[in-house]
Amino acid sequence: MMSSASEIVYSVALRFLQGLAMCAPTLLIGLFIAGALRGLVGLRRIQGHFNTTVSGQLLRASLWATLTPVCSLGVLPIVRELRRAGVPAAPLMTYLLSAPMLNPITLVYGWTVLDPPVFFVLVGATLAVSWGIGMVTSRWAVRAVEVDPGDWPEGEWGLRRMANIAIACGRSMAETGLRDVSLALGVGAIVAALQPTGWMSAHLGYQNVAAPWAMLVATPLAFIDPYFGLMQVWAMTSVQFSVAAAVILHVFGVGFNAAVALWVGGIYGGRRLVSLAMIMLMVAMSVGYVADAALTHLPGMEDDTHALDTLTRPYGAYAVNLAGSGWKDLLREAFRHVQPIFVRGIGVLAAVLLLGIVLRWRQVQFFSGDVAAASERARQSAVWGQAIPARWLGLLGVVGLLATLVLLTFIYFPPADELFEEMRIVRTNAAVSINTSEFDIAERELNKFDGFIAKLPTSLLIRGQRLNSGQLERQEQLRQLVTDIRQAIGKSDRERAKELTRQLFDAAVTFRQLCLAGATP
Repeated sequence: MMSSASEIVYSVALRFLQGLAMCAPTLLIGLFIAGALRGLVGLRRIQGHFNTTVSGQLLRASLWATLTPVCSLGVLPIVRELRRAGVPAAPLMTYLLSAPMLNPITLVYGWTVLDPPVFFVLVGATLAVSWGIGMVTSRWAVRAVEVDPGDWPEGEWGLRRMANIAIACGRSMAETGLRDVSLALGVGAIVAALQPTGWMSAHLGYQNVAAPWAMLVATPLAFIDPYFGLMQVWAMTSVQFSVAAAVILHVFGVGFNAAVALWVGGIYGGRRLVSLAMIMLMVAMSVGYVADAALTHLPGMEDDTHALDTLTRPYGAYAVNLAGSGWKDLLREAFRHVQPIFVRGIGVLAAVLLLGIVLRWRQVQFFSGDVAAASERARQSAVWGQAIPARWLGLLGVVGLLATLVLLTFIYFPPADELFEEMRIVRTNAAVSINTSEFDIAERELNKFDGFIAKLPTSLLIRGQRLNSGQLERQEQLRQLVTDIRQAIGKSDRERAKELTRQLFDAAVTFRQLCLAGATP
């Protein structure tokens, strides 16, 4: 068995890699949007868009947040470009907080899996926090940013303009992106590794008035991507867990991380950072407690869920030693539940970082030219050389982002028959591991099995079907059996675990027949 220190080191490495895989797609989107702001949109359009009243600025910032599928890391390159363009602090801070919590991922996926009251609580909490922070920062006496027009390339079309976007992406990743990723994921991994596995299940019941404060221990300075955060909220609200704790998870986990704290503190000062954090906490707690008092909690559900285990030290961390082949086991475990497209995103992110390093080393600058001359050349050129109007570019970007979101949703939620086949494989692996007393492997396979069950309702829903009440009850019975097997494993009761595994096999077969034959269209 590994020592306690080695267990923490393994846990930090595992949580860091898992966070890297989950943030890669949304960080890449953020880098691309930041590059487009610099190389395509331009300084004058950005400044003109926010040339309105404070309330108009906040509304526009929230509107753009709903169109940009980024996480709390992916939003940082964008706000840096906006601040470089001279955007005031109020819309800047509103967009910084609302984009990770109110983006297309939250709206589409949240509406799909959450009960409408819980969905509107999260949206309301996001707007209350981001607009409240925006109104406070609008009163700040902040010195205006000195905008350097020479840092905004103009007068180029076609491939040279596309090259400017690539240059901006690479430079952003090399100059600040690597630091953001290292800080946010590193601090988040350490916070998770220092917390015992499974402790939240005993402290987050809705009857515990201190539940949101317990959640506050795990979420500040952690990194939680929007997709994963909503999965956690859905699991919490499916049992008798505090809605206020779910709000804290959403605001301080999805909407905030260590890199965001460093950026805000570095720009506006430590005192203002603390005051903003207190405002966020006050608003989130108020919304959460009101929601807990107003919403009806499901009766008869068990006060137990393993949904939040990924925010703490992982199960079986003692089982892998990082010496020798342990690194291979670590990588295998880190990416076990991750779709291949997310893993490939790490490779693309590394390529963007390498590009940025080369650009800085070679001191490559943006392409820029005479605006009037470039416009005349574009006007006189053939159809394929014409400049695309800005409104069409914006529409194309929105359609592309939404199409990407839909594609990722269908990839992450495969068809029901594929999910059941995956469940069959991991269920068999778990049974074999229990028979041979390899409880750590069985625990991992059961975690995978539980994850596949959780995906099933959404997988059917996005394909035009849904589970009826009887099928949902069978689903909860399956998840309860998984929990019972975990408890038997924790007590090293192999015979009890074997018996429950046989029950799990029979229940899973019946559940599959019911789902594939009787999902409601």
